[in-house]
Amino acid sequence: MAETPLIDLEGCEMGDRHCHGRRRGPDRLTDEGKQKVCHNWAGAGTTHKRIGHCKRHGGGTKEAQINADRIKVAAVLVTYGGPIDVDPAQALLTEVRRTAGHVEWLGKVLAALPAEDLTWGVYETVDKPSATPAPDGSVAMVAEEIKSRAGANMVLRLYQDERKHLVMVAKAAIDAGASQRMVDMFTEVGTAYVNMIERVLDGLDLTEAQAARVPTLITGELEQITRGDH
Repeated sequence: MAETPLIDLEGCEMGDRHCHGRRRGPDRLTDEGKQKVCHNWAGAGTTHKRIGHCKRHGGGTKEAQINADRIKVAAVLVTYGGPIDVDPAQALLTEVRRTAGHVEWLGKVLAALPAEDLTWGVYETVDKPSATPAPDGSVAMVAEEIKSRAGANMVLRLYQDERKHLVMVAKAAIDAGASQRMVDMFTEVGTAYVNMIERVLDGLDLTEAQAARVPTLITGELEQITRGDH
């Protein structure tokens, strides 16, 4: 069985943007015996432009179309976010924190707005052709009419919506026991740290007097952390 020759991209750096299917015919190999490839755009001549092989190198087959569809779906998942493993309670807590950040930021934006902008502002701008043509002869568009009216500012509406969402996810988190989940999680972490400290101390060969002081010192440090002193 003949060995498959190594691929030579001939300096091409386009990656999957090019077909790179194996060329056929007498000119398919380089002088060194390496396999040349096609440098058409990926998917050229097929229904899946910019994806996979071109029509001349198998891109028009049913299998190539199925593979292109899979690549498209994968690209959409990456863009919008594919599935990940997550603890439901932790997801709720994350959403609470995220929404709280949105509310705080929108509140700061609102505080920086002039008071009159909260209930009055532009709602429509009508562009009309300018009476004077542009230097290149094209017809320029100018904002000829600006309409204003009373109404809640869009930022104010977003702020109100985010506050409602915050209340909703916070309640959902409490109902789902997310707060208790966090308590359990921190308890697990704390227990692991205590066990680690005990193993370290056991390896230090402390005197009885030194070992007797350890619980008091650790308790004092934990109390400072709880009070926010650290």
